[in-house]
Amino acid sequence: MRKAIALVISLILLFSGSSIAENISPVTYKQRRETFMSNMGNDIAIFVAPEVTKRNSDIDYKYRANSNIYYLTGFEEPEFAFLLLPGEEHEYIMFVKPNSQRSKMWHGEGIGIEGALDKYGADTAYSIEEFYEILPKYLRNKENLYYNLENKELNTEILPLFDRWNSPKAIVDPGAIMNKMRTFKTKEEIVLIQESINITSNAMKKVAGIIEPGMNESEVAAFIEYNFRLGGSVRNAFPSIVGSGKNSLALHYTKNNCIMNDGDVVCI
Repeated sequence: MRKAIALVISLILLFSGSSIAENISPVTYKQRRETFMSNMGNDIAIFVAPEVTKRNSDIDYKYRANSNIYYLTGFEEPEFAFLLLPGEEHEYIMFVKPNSQRSKMWHGEGIGIEGALDKYGADTAYSIEEFYEILPKYLRNKENLYYNLENKELNTEILPLFDRWNSPKAIVDPGAIMNKMRTFKTKEEIVLIQESINITSNAMKKVAGIIEPGMNESEVAAFIEYNFRLGGSVRNAFPSIVGSGKNSLALHYTKNNCIMNDGDVVCI
């Protein structure tokens, strides 16, 4: 007899690169960039993707694109940077990892420079290896640089340039513009949010039907995420939380490795 009590807290999913996310058209990403640039003036914005984190040996942690970068481009590969230059001949410049035989052998075919131009709407594109060589010419005669100072390597390259007479005069956090933009959802985004809610709700209803004493929290987490994937999501917004008994009191419990007992409250 099932006596475990499930207290369910719905997890809103983050779609990125899934069949659902592909409903976001290239036109939408272009409109977002144009909106961002309309708030910049005669300035330059630099966005640099986070690096891949090594787990051990030749194994990396699964990569996730920075949310703001994805919001403006839809691009998910690492080793990526882009510039926004309102009013210039090339307003959207991408720096990406070129395809090579070695990268294809290890990771499969990437987007490459051709894909940056054809699929992601770049006005021009370069190899990411050329980024530091090409960047200084785009910084000339710009009033402000929109950049968040999160990339330590880039900081060492950019900050010395501010001693030059024709370099930007100030660094501005792009977060102020991004946060305002992302606060207001378009009809297209609302449809995707509703779809994520539906996937989450369906998974929660299904797990309520199989949860019982003697199960491991990890089984419940696996069942939920399996149903997320079936519904079209490629990842969670954050690691699944399945806490039973005293574990249900931990707000960010993610070990998910205990046996659930009769009468336990289970927080998901």
